[in-house]
Amino acid sequence: MKEEELIDVARRGDTAAVETRLKKYLPLVKAVAARFFLNGGEYEDLLQEGMVGLFSAIESYNAGGANFLTYAHTCVRNSVVDAVKKSYERGVTDEFV
Repeated sequence: MKEEELIDVARRGDTAAVETRLKKYLPLVKAVAARFFLNGGEYEDLLQEGMVGLFSAIESYNAGGANFLTYAHTCVRNSVVDAVKKSYERGVTDEFV
């Protein structure tokens, strides 16, 4: 099965497919979180924000556009960047609660 087909199966509610996709792309989330961890914040919190972005990417991916990895990277990065921005706006640089 192609990646786009697996993502489509996950979007239709197959929890095993969702879990498999989340595990497959966990290294992407870790890489993005590590990049922004240097700017302050808790690594675990950044990982959680990245996983939210990855889950969002799985739910909203349209196979007619970019390949999934590119789309997922954008969603993950945006989630992490938004969390960092919000923490700086609140004046908190070491937590994202």
